[in-house]
Amino acid sequence: MQVEEVYTSLQWDSSPPNHYEKPLFSNKCAGMWRVMVMVSCILCLGSLAASFYLGIKLFQISTIAAKQQENLIQQERELLNFTQWKRKQDRLMKCCQTLMGNSVSSAHNCSPCPDNWIQNGERCYYFSRQWQVWRRSKELCFKEDAKLLQIDNKEEMDFITSILKNKNGDQYWVGLSQEKRSGLWFWQDGSSPPPALWSIQKLQSVNQGCGYLKDKALFNADCSNWKYFIFTVIMTGICKSLQKRYSSDKYFKMNK
Repeated sequence: MQVEEVYTSLQWDSSPPNHYEKPLFSNKCAGMWRVMVMVSCILCLGSLAASFYLGIKLFQISTIAAKQQENLIQQERELLNFTQWKRKQDRLMKCCQTLMGNSVSSAHNCSPCPDNWIQNGERCYYFSRQWQVWRRSKELCFKEDAKLLQIDNKEEMDFITSILKNKNGDQYWVGLSQEKRSGLWFWQDGSSPPPALWSIQKLQSVNQGCGYLKDKALFNADCSNWKYFIFTVIMTGICKSLQKRYSSDKYFKMNK
């Protein structure tokens, strides 16, 4: 009798592996990672927004502080200028009190003449550095409570000509004009220039003549010509104007 060997093979049914299906644990990790990335992005954006906001505020504060500092410096500068101006005015007032109470010689250590003016004796002189026609020069003089130059004595003439030596031949209007009908020359106060001091050199025939000074001689020219000009004012006149300023309400309001 022959023995038959029977072999039984057991096979388990199993589905083929799906390479596109991720494990459940991996899916959970990926989800958590995405959440963490989103939170981090939100935090970063929030930090950037906060930094931008703080930067704007800091810029605004620094701008305001700089402006306040600038205003403070400007106020200090104005206060310093006013203080210096006030001291100068007080000094001029004391000088004027001495001048008007006594004499010019007693006030030799001070001068009420404005800045850029030159003192000689009891007068102040201003040599302009701008060109004007004769009539406009005269108007500018009146605004300064002064008048165009008028010379009546040799001492004053010598002083003026000594100044003109350094003016390189510049021409200056003076307070001298010609009367049309008579052709005579007169100062602004109606007096005639002393022939012994001045000889008027006629350079050209003009319809309306006005006098100007060059070096040591007077010349005539059309009044519409443009030239420099010379102011002159008596120091007592400056002192009177200064006293009016001191006594005015506007002045005292400025000093309160």
